[in-house]
Amino acid sequence: GKAGAAAGKAGAAAGKAGAAAGKAGAAAGKAGKAGRTRAAEGKAVPAAGESVPTFAKAAATPGEAVPSAGGAVPAAGEAAPTFAKAAATPGEDVPSATKAGPTAARAVPTAGNGGPGPRNGAPTSRVRVRDGVWVLVRTPVLRGMAVASCLYWTANAALTALLIPFVVDGLGRSGRVVGWLIAALGLSYLVGAAIARRLILRHATRTLLAFGYAAVGACFVVAFTATSVPRALVAVGLSGVPGAVTQIATAHRLQVSTPDAVLGRVASAFHLSDALAAVAGAVVGPGLLALAGLRPALITLSLAVVAAGLLAAALLEDPIKKIKIRALTS
Repeated sequence: GKAGAAAGKAGAAAGKAGAAAGKAGAAAGKAGKAGRTRAAEGKAVPAAGESVPTFAKAAATPGEAVPSAGGAVPAAGEAAPTFAKAAATPGEDVPSATKAGPTAARAVPTAGNGGPGPRNGAPTSRVRVRDGVWVLVRTPVLRGMAVASCLYWTANAALTALLIPFVVDGLGRSGRVVGWLIAALGLSYLVGAAIARRLILRHATRTLLAFGYAAVGACFVVAFTATSVPRALVAVGLSGVPGAVTQIATAHRLQVSTPDAVLGRVASAFHLSDALAAVAGAVVGPGLLALAGLRPALITLSLAVVAAGLLAAALLEDPIKKIKIRALTS
């Protein structure tokens, strides 16, 4: 009986051993199947005892590189390889998934290398100047001021170009006298700037520009026909007062008569015309000197400044007369 009981226990132990062996075989089968699957996909199968490798997490953001299936399996304890992040902005070089290490150099687009133009449909500087010229031409008071100002600055720049020949040949003096004339002009400009506000509040722009340009031209006639330094110094000095008043009155009327939405563009177009006139005057002065001589050229240009005042009176509208005409026609 004891022998039979011992044999039964031995049989039960053998059964448990067989079940354990079956479980071990099933696990081996699963491991073999997994190894075959990894081999079919091209992945390296880790050897027995090696830790299962981990891979870098694929990027969740657009444009980030995801490691390919053919990537090498890192050894146990070795950091998983990271991949260069692809550029998310337009124009950047996107590195391939097999690249590791530093990110690829960015190619930032600019206006010079084919990049986008103005954003949000913003107009270019050429369009802004063109719009300013359009408003300037279609507004009578602004158009009249621009034409008179162009003539004034053309003659003024030409006389400035002939200032040194006048001092050397006309007065027979050195360049020191040129400095005296310019200093006297600057001081009188300060006086004109101080009284400009009161004159602008009391008189119309047409009146200020007409009399101001004419007064500057008259001072130039006296100055450039002088044969002595004191006379030329006083005449040039007096020309700065009406000159400052006309410039301040022009800037004031330009701001008042221009809509706020295009004020910057109109002001740019207006000052651009003055600058072009000054450049033209610097060319006209020496040419007129070569054709007519010094004294005739100086007198002609001085009378051109007087003509700028007459032109302003003809082109600018008289606000009092305009109001009377409207009252009679209404």
